[in-house]
Amino acid sequence: MAIEWNEDMSTGIPEIDEEHKEWLRRYNEFDNAVSNQQGKELTKVALRFFEQYTEFHFPNEEWRASNHPSPVAEKNREEQDLLR
Repeated sequence: MAIEWNEDMSTGIPEIDEEHKEWLRRYNEFDNAVSNQQGKELTKVALRFFEQYTEFHFPNEEWRASNHPSPVAEKNREEQDLLR
């Protein structure tokens, strides 16, 4: 099921919001590929992207959020802690 960006998802930090939009775009591509049974290789590439992007994104978001505190950014940090 595709996920569509909406302003409720905004952290108020434009750079982080752009990273989240990119993550959603890639997730939607992955979801489409799985739904249409487009093969294991595409799935592997997508999962590799998510792993690498997460390694980049989490520390970047934490650094930016420390300079721009917001309730949404704090909630994201808590959710990211659960994923680690």
